[in-house]
Amino acid sequence: MSLSKYISPPLTSLPLCLPRYYGGVILVGVSAFGLNIYFARRVMQARKEHSVELPIMYHPTNKVFNCIQRGHQNYLEVLPFFLMALFLGGLRYPRTYTACGVVFLLGRLLYFQGYATGGK
Repeated sequence: MSLSKYISPPLTSLPLCLPRYYGGVILVGVSAFGLNIYFARRVMQARKEHSVELPIMYHPTNKVFNCIQRGHQNYLEVLPFFLMALFLGGLRYPRTYTACGVVFLLGRLLYFQGYATGGK
């Protein structure tokens, strides 16, 4: 006699459909990666402009480059938590999490643009 049927339900009993409007959640998640690519390109442009070669992360005296690099790193630090909350919360409230995700990404873009000025 197998006890596995009493321990966990069979996979066939799990629902395999996403809620209506979940496509917006997916679109916001994909946009988050697009924003990351934009930030990475800005860092690479700043590396060329300020002559900071890889693997050096920060310049000892160039504040503008450091702010651009730090703005990107700060985004990468919060990205996994944002995506986890977005995709899991979106299962129950897809429209709310889509709207909150758009606001978050716009806020991160504005934050990066302001931070990348180096305090000018």
